[in-house]
Amino acid sequence: MPYGVPLDSKDYDGNALSWAIRLGNNTEAIALLLENGVSTKPDFPGLDALDYGLAELDSYNSQMKRDDGSPYFSTPRDIALLINAGASIERSHIEKIQQLKTLNPDAYRALIEAVPALAAY
Repeated sequence: MPYGVPLDSKDYDGNALSWAIRLGNNTEAIALLLENGVSTKPDFPGLDALDYGLAELDSYNSQMKRDDGSPYFSTPRDIALLINAGASIERSHIEKIQQLKTLNPDAYRALIEAVPALAAY
């Protein structure tokens, strides 16, 4: 159970990646799941890991930190892992990116630094 993530764990939507994203700032676990072939798409219709990760970027600059000083929430690097693993950009993702651009420019800039292709949205 590396990084505290059993490879067969799933959230109520049936997706291990969504579960790992919601753990917050768990880049190593996300990478491990992707390296072991876990799909970026949930088993059931609904929110996927990219939806959850983008939603958590609203809190990216939050003062909430772990004991080691790292961010508590998902990071732009987590989003980059999902995109690089083939996560498709859907309407809900585009809407969230646009919201970040308007409502949280710092998080948007960090996202675009991590995944420059998302600037197109």
